Amino acid sequence: MISVAEADAVISKAVKESYAERVYVQPYQKVSLESSLGRTMTEDLLADRDQPPFDRVAMDGLSIKFDPAVLDQTLNKVAYLQAGSPNIFGSPWTQANDALEVMTGAALIEPWNTIIPWEDLDQVGTDNLGSWRIKAGLRVREDQHIHHRASDYAAGQNLLQSGTTIGPAHIHLLASNGVSNVSVYRQPQIALVSTGDELVAVEDTPLPHQIRRSNLIAIAAALHRLGLTSKYNAHAIDEREDLHTKLALALQTCDIVIVSGAVSMGSFDLVPSILQELGCSCLFHKIAQKPGKPLWFGKGPHGQLIFALPGNPVSSLVCFRRLVLPWICPALNAANMLHLPLAEDCNPAHSGFTRFAPACLVDQGFGPSQLSLGKAQGSGNFFSLIPSDGIVEIPPNDKPYPAGSVVRFFPWY
Repeated sequence: MISVAEADAVISKAVKESYAERVYVQPYQKVSLESSLGRTMTEDLLADRDQPPFDRVAMDGLSIKFDPAVLDQTLNKVAYLQAGSPNIFGSPWTQANDALEVMTGAALIEPWNTIIPWEDLDQVGTDNLGSWRIKAGLRVREDQHIHHRASDYAAGQNLLQSGTTIGPAHIHLLASNGVSNVSVYRQPQIALVSTGDELVAVEDTPLPHQIRRSNLIAIAAALHRLGLTSKYNAHAIDEREDLHTKLALALQTCDIVIVSGAVSMGSFDLVPSILQELGCSCLFHKIAQKPGKPLWFGKGPHGQLIFALPGNPVSSLVCFRRLVLPWICPALNAANMLHLPLAEDCNPAHSGFTRFAPACLVDQGFGPSQLSLGKAQGSGNFFSLIPSDGIVEIPPNDKPYPAGSVVRFFPWY
C-alpha cells in the first residue's frame, strides 16, 4: 500500500510514458481555433509579425512633438487620427504647438511622439478644430502612452512550444498570429467498464436485489464536460469469461481504461487477476486513503493506462476526481485545484491515511472562501455528495486540524 503522494508520482510517470507511446506519436489533427480549448499543440507558434506591428496609441487624447517649451503653450488641434487609419495622408505638422487628436489603437505617425490624455487637458478655444492647454501641475514625459512596435514580441519569436495545453489566453495569441486551425495531438481513446451482477441499466426496473448503474454514467458526464468521450462502454457480470472478454476489447481499442468495481479482496473481485492474464502490469494496488483504498493502477501490454476504481459510488467518484481526472486532463489540475482554509476543526483519518471528504464553499464576504465539511455517511451513500461543491484532501496527522488550516480542495467541476 502506498501514500497518495506516491500514487501521484507513479501515475505521473506512467502517463508521460504512455502518452509518448500511444498518443503523442499518433497522427495529429487540425481543429478549429474555437474548439481547441484544452487540447495540446503539436507545433511551435512563431510570431508572424511584430506585436504591436506599429507604434500604437495607448490613450485617447492629443499627441504632440515633444518639446519642453511647448508644454506651457496653447495646443492647437490640426487633424485627427483614428484606429484603423492607413496613414496615407501627409503629416499636417507645421508649428511647434500643433497637436493631433489620436484614438486608442491608432498607428502613430511622425513627428508626433508624446500623447496627453483628454483628462489631463482643458479646452480653451473652439476656433477651427479647437485649442487646449495642459492642466497646471501635470508632468508630461516624452514618449508617454505609446505602446511601441515589437515591445510585446518580435516577428519570428517562438511564442508557444509544442506540448502546450491551450487555454483562453493561448487562443488570443493564436488568433492574433493568423492561426484559424490549430494542429493538436489526438485525444486519448477512453474505455469505461463497469462490473457487478447487481447492476442493471438506468432505464431498467431493478429487482429487489439489484440497483441501477450510475458510477460510469457520472464519470462519462465529467469526461464529456471536458471535451473527452468514451469510445468503448461495457458492463460485465461477475464471471471470469465475460469480464475477460470485455477488458480485452477495451485494451484492444483504447489508450485509457477505467474500470468500476471488482478490485478489492472478495471472491468475485476478479479484475486484478484478469488484467494480469491479459498481460497488464500492476504499478500499485491499494492507497492509504479513505475512501478509495482498493484502487488499482497499471499499464497494459502496449502502454495503455488502466485505472480500476472501487465499486462503491463515493469511492469511485472520489478516486476518479482526485487520481484520474487531473492526469488524463492536465489542464484541469492546474486550473481547478484550490488551497482554502477550513471553516471548522477537522479530524484526519486514522494514522497514516489521507482522508477525502465532501465539502461546501462558504462565502465569508471578505478574503478567500472557506470550506465546510459534509458529514461522512459511508462510501456507498452518493446522496451525501449532493450538497457538496467538491472534495477536500486531509493529510495524515496525529491530531485534529484546527479551523483556518489550509487544505487542498478539488471542485467537482
